Amino acid sequence: PTIRPTETVTPVLVTATFTPDLDVPPPLAPSIETWDFFCSSAKKSMGIKILWTDAATNESGYRIIRDGELIAELPAGANSFEESIPLVKGIKTIYKIEVFNSGGSSFSLEISFTC
Repeated sequence: PTIRPTETVTPVLVTATFTPDLDVPPPLAPSIETWDFFCSSAKKSMGIKILWTDAATNESGYRIIRDGELIAELPAGANSFEESIPLVKGIKTIYKIEVFNSGGSSFSLEISFTC
């Protein structure tokens, strides 16, 4: 019989750090203009549509943050986001928009809703 060696996999935590480019000012924060949400028990889903004013002229892109987690990254010049997710009743869902470049980032005010 042939005996095969066993392989052991050890997870490694990788930490990345960001050093802002001090020669580039962070972009101006976006201003949320309108937002609409829906809660559908029949479809077992909830969702949101957010429109904002792109106040920055030097952004690299936008990040959409839901409940403290990054859920999407959009290109420079973007001014809207829309999603539909599984329905969660009775829990507040919080969104904010981060605009970023090599000099840093800025955040919109938070918006939230509860189904």
